[in-house]
Amino acid sequence: MSDALAKQPTPPPELKTDSWDSVEDQLKKGASLVVVAFVHMWSAPALHVVTSLNRIKPEASFAHIFIVNVDSEPVRSREFRLRSTPAVCFFFDGKPLTVRRPDWEDQRFFVGAMPEDNWLDLIRHARDAGERGKLIVYADF
Repeated sequence: MSDALAKQPTPPPELKTDSWDSVEDQLKKGASLVVVAFVHMWSAPALHVVTSLNRIKPEASFAHIFIVNVDSEPVRSREFRLRSTPAVCFFFDGKPLTVRRPDWEDQRFFVGAMPEDNWLDLIRHARDAGERGKLIVYADF
């Protein structure tokens, strides 16, 4: 085994992922804000995002937060044309929100990791934008 493979992080057993069916159920129910983090569970940045999102769930109880393992959902990964993870997308009332980020080409996702407080701020911005009828979230973190 190469050193690179030996150093890949292992997710703690308490980190659970969600099926795409769970996401679709919430979207069909018309849940106000749905946050979906597409991750590879072997990726250190993705594990950081998973941990951060799980920690802020109590403060972000106004949102339905899902963690989708792209290795378990290859069809969904292709449908969303995922190029890198972690990639987080937002839906408000079942409609996808655009995430505008300076110098970032793909506006369907927020790609990358950031501190927990920034995730909470971004999720609040998404809620506020959706409630104002806007489908654009500005992420200038």
